[in-house]
Amino acid sequence: MSNMDSINEFKMRNLIKFIFILCLGISSVFCSKDPPPHLKLSINEISIGSRGGVLTVEVESNVAWKVASNFPNWVLLSPSSGEGNGTIQVSALPNTKYARTADILIFSSHGGTNVSATLKVTQSLLSFDVDHANVCLENDGGEARVMLNTEAEWSVLSAPEWATVSPASGNGSGTVTLSASINQNKRERAGTVSFSYYDALHTISLSQKGDAIFNKPPEKPELLYPPNNSESVSTFPRFEWKCVDPDGDDLTYTLCVSEDGVTFTEYGPFTDTAVFLNGELKEASLHYYKVKADDGDHGETWSDIYCFETIDRTIYADGEVIEYMTSSKPNPVVLLFTGDGYRKQECGVGGLFEQNAIEGIEALFEVEPYRSYREYFSVYIVFAHSLESGATQIDQGIYKMTAFGTSFDDEGTHMTTNTDKAFDYALKVPGMSDYGLRNTCVFMMVNQDRYAGTCWMWTSGRSVAICPVSRRGGNYSYASVVLHEGGGHGFGRLADEYINNNTQIPESEIDRYRSNQSTGMYLNVDFTSDPQRVLWAHFLGLSGYGRVGVFEGGALYRYGAWRSEETNCMINNIHYFSAACREQIVKRILTISEEGYTLDKFLERDYLKTPNAALDMETKMFDSAAFVPLAPPVLVW
Repeated sequence: MSNMDSINEFKMRNLIKFIFILCLGISSVFCSKDPPPHLKLSINEISIGSRGGVLTVEVESNVAWKVASNFPNWVLLSPSSGEGNGTIQVSALPNTKYARTADILIFSSHGGTNVSATLKVTQSLLSFDVDHANVCLENDGGEARVMLNTEAEWSVLSAPEWATVSPASGNGSGTVTLSASINQNKRERAGTVSFSYYDALHTISLSQKGDAIFNKPPEKPELLYPPNNSESVSTFPRFEWKCVDPDGDDLTYTLCVSEDGVTFTEYGPFTDTAVFLNGELKEASLHYYKVKADDGDHGETWSDIYCFETIDRTIYADGEVIEYMTSSKPNPVVLLFTGDGYRKQECGVGGLFEQNAIEGIEALFEVEPYRSYREYFSVYIVFAHSLESGATQIDQGIYKMTAFGTSFDDEGTHMTTNTDKAFDYALKVPGMSDYGLRNTCVFMMVNQDRYAGTCWMWTSGRSVAICPVSRRGGNYSYASVVLHEGGGHGFGRLADEYINNNTQIPESEIDRYRSNQSTGMYLNVDFTSDPQRVLWAHFLGLSGYGRVGVFEGGALYRYGAWRSEETNCMINNIHYFSAACREQIVKRILTISEEGYTLDKFLERDYLKTPNAALDMETKMFDSAAFVPLAPPVLVW
């Protein structure tokens, strides 16, 4: 073999070796595998102290990883993601809520393979306890110590201005001293001490005893009624005064009355500041009175001495109240009669004012259901003096100076009066209040022989029924007006059943009536003829209630409104209320008296279910076309 051949053979061998090595390397590159993803924590459970802090957890991984976001917000992690090995800072604020635990997932998804690790984080409660939750200091001052048991950093947020807390701040458990100077007051004083620790508060009650030695007597009572040197005071006067106690004590009062200003008769003790005497004072005489206030701790104060002259007993004073009827019930229904257009001379004992009031009262209680429930009522007469007799009649150009300014406003039957003043006079009735006005009716007699009448009604329940003393007789009489305006509208909260319009009732009127019915008013009319649905359906077919049916016409319209009986006081002023009307009146009586209404109770006392023969004849002779109705009630919201 030549040298050249030897050289070529050598080169060929080397080339083959090179190609072999090269292929082996390429094969090695393309055939190698990645290691599997790996994720591990240095610790799987950590506990952060109740005061908060930061801990570190090592992450061992060969892939990118994340912290799942669904862990509680009281624990913080940073960072929330990484790649390969790393560290996570785990932190929490002080825990003043409750012992808590969070399970936090750290995961990775790589090449279709999921790996994860769970870190459990716990934190105990940062408690704050005291050994005394209620501390009472002696009157002469002194101090008390309270042990605080806590790991928290704290400070005093607030304390009573009369108390001192020392120290005012601290870190961890310790003792605070509560102290106060002498309490120069008869009453115990009290407050709270609030400790703030992080985002929480802890309070303890702190009080200090008082001492009767520091009692302050009541201020001098201020006499209000009767005024000093007043005249024409009732022989049954209401004595009224006011008084303030600097210590806030409950006071009792002794009222002393004298005819000579020297020898006094004592009445009491009273807790009220407005009282009536059990007895009558001598008429047309000078009287003296004074009041002693007593705080029960040897603190007494006397008022000045006032004098007044009682009225000549033949005349009732303006605003004087007499009780005509007294209820036997613990929660009586109160009605009151007052009047307009009566001069002082007409307000005498047995005079025209009193006669008209008694006439109206007795007319009301002659008719069911008022007659059978008479024992539930206390009825008062409140006298009012006018400068002139009668009333203003605008349509006739007649103007009168009267106590309430009552007037006939047109040729019809509508009337107005000073209702605010009427309620002021009503408040003169013993025990009457603004709230009590919601459960009564003020009957405003008018000293004018003219048929008319209007009831002013409030949705709250109060009302003023204007009732002229008409002498026309029959359905136009004073008694009929009292029954319709006061007994029906004012107290009974009933709707008119008059038919003033020979037309269909508009939907807007039906909506208005139904709105009022939702408050308990006007439930004697309905706007359906369905016997199963009318408001008085429970009377239909009931034994003794044959008059009850479904009669079209009412609420001032011929069509679209229905009433329960053919005639009754609310359609033609007769002295008879229908069953549906009687039921509403009785409901109000039993509600005010707090006895509660049931149908059985109503039926038990519902004695007169039909009008008497005379009224029945009057009903048959009734001419609706010629009848003049009273004015619709005025509703005030």
